[in-house]
Amino acid sequence: MLNQPADSNKEKQPGRKMSEYGRQLHEKQKVKRMYGMRERQFRRFFREAIQTKGATGEILIGKLECRLDNVVYRLKLATSRTQARQMIVHGHIMVNEKRVSSPSFQVEVDDIVALDPKMIEQKFLLS
Repeated sequence: MLNQPADSNKEKQPGRKMSEYGRQLHEKQKVKRMYGMRERQFRRFFREAIQTKGATGEILIGKLECRLDNVVYRLKLATSRTQARQMIVHGHIMVNEKRVSSPSFQVEVDDIVALDPKMIEQKFLLS
């Protein structure tokens, strides 16, 4: 009993095959955790992806990748999506020279994402 890992109860039982529903649920939870989203917000993105023509899964991932917090993370302006969210909420990120305070802001193709010039001057985030 002492040699078991702390999360051993989370593992599936040996010999039991996970159902299709279980696999889909597990994948959905993985994506939600990766992007740091709650269920309601994730459902909104999924609803939008369903209403758009094309492969729903690819459209959903595309919409999630276009979120401002994810773009800031991908541009390496933050070390994690959580840090990116905090930077956005605190007003350190500008899109097209306008301050944006919503991490779920959808960035479009020709948008310019940058740090607030005051933060660059203070060297607040750069070390």
